[in-house]
Amino acid sequence: MSFALRDYQIEAVQKTLEAWKQFDRVLGVAPTGSGKTRIFSALTKERLTFGRVLILADREELIDQAIHKLHRDEGLIADKEKAEYRAGLDSQLVVGSVQTLMGVRRERFSPDHFATVIHDESHKILSESHLSVVNYFEGTKVFGCTATPGRTDKRSLGEFFETIAFEFTLPDLMSKGYLAPIKTLTVPLSIDLTGVKNTAGDFDARGLEDAIGPMLENVVDTIIEHAADRKILVFLPLIATARRFAQICNQKGLIANYVSGECPDRKEKLIAFSRNEFRVLANSMLLTTGYDQPDVDCIVMLRPTQSWGLYVQCVGRGTRIYPGKKDLLLLDYLWLVEKHQLVKAAHLIARDAQEASRMTRIIEATGGQAMLDLGEVQKQAEEEKEKEIREAHSREISLQRSLEKQVTKQSKLIDPVSFALDIHSQSLIDYEPTMKWEEKLPTPEQLRTIENYGFSSEMIKSRGHASAIIDTIFSRLELKLATPKQVSWLIKTKHPNPHTASFKEASAWLDRVFKRV
Repeated sequence: MSFALRDYQIEAVQKTLEAWKQFDRVLGVAPTGSGKTRIFSALTKERLTFGRVLILADREELIDQAIHKLHRDEGLIADKEKAEYRAGLDSQLVVGSVQTLMGVRRERFSPDHFATVIHDESHKILSESHLSVVNYFEGTKVFGCTATPGRTDKRSLGEFFETIAFEFTLPDLMSKGYLAPIKTLTVPLSIDLTGVKNTAGDFDARGLEDAIGPMLENVVDTIIEHAADRKILVFLPLIATARRFAQICNQKGLIANYVSGECPDRKEKLIAFSRNEFRVLANSMLLTTGYDQPDVDCIVMLRPTQSWGLYVQCVGRGTRIYPGKKDLLLLDYLWLVEKHQLVKAAHLIARDAQEASRMTRIIEATGGQAMLDLGEVQKQAEEEKEKEIREAHSREISLQRSLEKQVTKQSKLIDPVSFALDIHSQSLIDYEPTMKWEEKLPTPEQLRTIENYGFSSEMIKSRGHASAIIDTIFSRLELKLATPKQVSWLIKTKHPNPHTASFKEASAWLDRVFKRV
């Protein structure tokens, strides 16, 4: 029996199918916990009408999870292609291991064997092993999904993918109640990482153990003080550290256990944790992906990292909703670093490095005196940035006025940058292209459309920028909000809410102002 899709999952499927009409390689962006496998399942059902489907993953747990959810959610039966498991050549649906298919094993299938390839972990797709598998299958439609937040990461994925079909953010899904709101508390306990070396682009695990090991008792004390009534998942750098952390917890009366890939009874330990037989589960990076225990409501990240992907995967183990669960508490310690940028709580929802810096400053300014909602912190950071932008904008007014006197047609048109500021659209204010097609010059049709709605086309940066402006215009029309020209006049006439006023409300206001009634 098919499980009902959430509204954003329906939107993801529809937008992906629509994107496939124009592009072959399509990317979706959605946070950990948003149900990407559910989206895969629905897409798979749709695409099976066009031919065989291959779903790629690179861990046994993820392969088995995909097979299980395809059957549970859509009633689909999938064959496994991994190690000793061989899918039938007549199978319509195959879930395969990247490691198995990266060698000659893939030649069991002809390059045109599959009509669709769905890639389960698209942050890895640019690696040689993953590319060798995906590129082998010619003429297929490809879909991948990632939780990547920043333009740099999305731009690098643009080397393979042609467009982004949909993008849902952590704040989007938290605000709609689909993911647990995240609260963070900066614990005033300093841990010195200045002597820890870098290995393969991140902190060396043994170096982290040397820095964190002496602080474990103090860390447990802070957990008892701030989160003793929560279900806690702790990430640590080494198995030995996780084992010792659990021992210290038990010595202090906080019932705990640890789990690692070396534990022969790890399945039993995870079941016991799910049954609340102990409150704290410590692990050494075992549970970063493919682990789903939705009632976890506290994450302790004692594996500091420079990798956003690793950080969000760890924290994502606690973002799922669960009956009676109010929020996810993220304990954030005062890591002392010199050379390297450390990923922190703010990076989970910040749109760029500057916003993350603003948010981190706001969080750390409390000195551990308050548990802060990340969404509220982001709003404060947005207000700070908006104030800075407004101040900079006001300094340019005199220059703009002098330029307007020299321009005839353009003086009557709306500046898209000013409009973005007027409606508080951060995505338009900060717009930069990510996919290659977005970098191209705007089409004549786009420019005509933009000018027809009263905008100056001189400041349109690219095809993607034009598309974003047109999407904003049409979206506001559908919502029956004030037109761009109305917004401009509402601001000039000091309307209290110009960017959210309806077309009808704006018309009535301007009629009164200009005494037309």
